Amino acid sequence: MKTLIIPTLRIAIPSFSPPRLPPRVLQGERKPDLASLRGMISRRISICYAVSVIDSRWNSLLDRSAQIPIFHTISLEIVALDDGRATIGMPYDKRYDGIFQSFHGGLLMTLADTAACLAVLTLAGPDAVITTTDMNIRFLAACNSGARAEARVIKFGRTLCPAEVMIRDAAGQEVAIAQVTYMRLERMPKRGSR
Repeated sequence: MKTLIIPTLRIAIPSFSPPRLPPRVLQGERKPDLASLRGMISRRISICYAVSVIDSRWNSLLDRSAQIPIFHTISLEIVALDDGRATIGMPYDKRYDGIFQSFHGGLLMTLADTAACLAVLTLAGPDAVITTTDMNIRFLAACNSGARAEARVIKFGRTLCPAEVMIRDAAGQEVAIAQVTYMRLERMPKRGSR
């Protein structure tokens, strides 16, 4: 079982090269910041690692998620996929604040719903027709940074698929926990008048 870890929906296969130092550092005007060097190397290695573990079964799911408008509207980022699991992130933007000047709870709920959807699709297949039947969320703390939702399918049933989702802020603090139930449908419902 391989885990897909990708930095964004746009995947480019990078070739590893040492981090580029700013010109001033190369000329000896200042010492390189060790923490930033580690960060640059770590990002390069994680990107290379991500590309090396991509399992082709996730390609269709990535393509499908790239076509979902909400991913672009609120800048959702798929961080990891595995069987029955999905982790997605969302950057913080003041435009997403609620009345308490923190991440709006409804958007955190959208993040949880979307993570659960991807977790179910890792088992049902990228072309499966699924819909949310119900969800609840308990807010634990204010979120004043980007958020990351980790979803896990509790039971992959023939019809219903309950999932649990933990949402953390950029510091790793738990800010919300959600339960989401998805229903597997045989076909896409007809749209239009009844």
